[in-house]
Amino acid sequence: MFWILFEQLLFNVFYDNYFKPLHKRLVWFSAPAAIVITLVEMHFKFIRLIFRRNFRIVLIAFIAGFALWNFESDYIKWQKQKSFNIKEAGRELGKALGEDAVICGPLAPTLLLENKLGGLIYGSGITDQDSSFFRKYPITHLIVEIDRSADIVEKFPSLDNARPVTDFWIRDFQYVLVRISEQTGNGKAASYKPTDYEMGRYFLDNKVFDSAQFYLERFWTKHPDSKLALQRLGEVYPFVGEVERAGMMLKRARALYPHDFSVCLALGVYYQLRYTFTRQQQYLDLAEETYHKVIEMNPNQVDEIYETAKKIAESGP
Repeated sequence: MFWILFEQLLFNVFYDNYFKPLHKRLVWFSAPAAIVITLVEMHFKFIRLIFRRNFRIVLIAFIAGFALWNFESDYIKWQKQKSFNIKEAGRELGKALGEDAVICGPLAPTLLLENKLGGLIYGSGITDQDSSFFRKYPITHLIVEIDRSADIVEKFPSLDNARPVTDFWIRDFQYVLVRISEQTGNGKAASYKPTDYEMGRYFLDNKVFDSAQFYLERFWTKHPDSKLALQRLGEVYPFVGEVERAGMMLKRARALYPHDFSVCLALGVYYQLRYTFTRQQQYLDLAEETYHKVIEMNPNQVDEIYETAKKIAESGP
C-alpha cells in the first residue's frame, strides 16, 4: 500500500510539472484520497476482504457498472447534440477542392471517407519534429482547429501566407481549411489549380465582390445543393445589391442542412443585419427565433451567439 501511495504522489508531481496550466493541478486532490485509503488499509486490513469471493464479485460488478454508467452518460450527452456534420464536411470538400487536392491534418483520414481526395494525417507534437514535413509531400491543403492555427504557423513559418478556403464547425470545434500549395516548396503541390469555389472565396476575402459572385455562381451551377456555395453566396450577394437573394440562399441552406447549427447561425446573423439596416421589427423577431433554434440544437454555442449578436448590434448600420 505504501508503494501505491508513493506511485500516486510521483504521478502527481510529474503531472503538475509537465502540464503547466494551473487548472491541471487539480490532480493534487487525488493525493488526500490516496492517503486516506492507505490509512484505512493499515487500520482495518482492507486488503483481506478483496480475497473473499463474494466481495470480489460485488467489487467487480460495482466497478464495471460505474464504468458503463460513466461511458453511457457521456455517450447520451454526445447523441443529444443535433449537429452531425463531419460527413457533410467531407462531402463538401469533395465538391469544393480539385481532384488532385491532398488534405493534411488530424481529421484528414475521417474527412476523406466521403470523397476521393488524397490525405495525410498531421500529428501535433509528432509531425512537428520534422521541419521538412510539408516540403516532402504534395500537400495542398491543411485543416486544423482554428485555435491551433497560430501554433502551426509558429512551427512552420512558411505557412503564414496560407489562403483560407473555408471553415467547418465539427461538434463544438471550429476548424479552418487553408490552401498551402504555394507555400511548402513542393513542386507537385505547387501545380495545384484552385477551383471555382476557391477563387470565389479568394475574391470574397479581398472584397472584389463582382469576381467573387462570378466564380461562386459558376460553382453553384455545378453543385446547386452545396452548403459552401449557398453560404458564400449568402455573404456576397448583399455587397452586389441582391439582399433578398442572399436570404434565399441561406434559407435554402437551412432547409438542406437542418442539423448544422452554423448554417442556422448564419441565417440568424442575416436577419439581425436586415433589422440593423431597416429597423423592421419582423427581422429582429426572426433573428431571435433563429438564435434560439441554434441554442436548442447546440447549447454550447450560447457564448458564440451572444458575442456575434453583440458585435452586430454595436457596429450599427
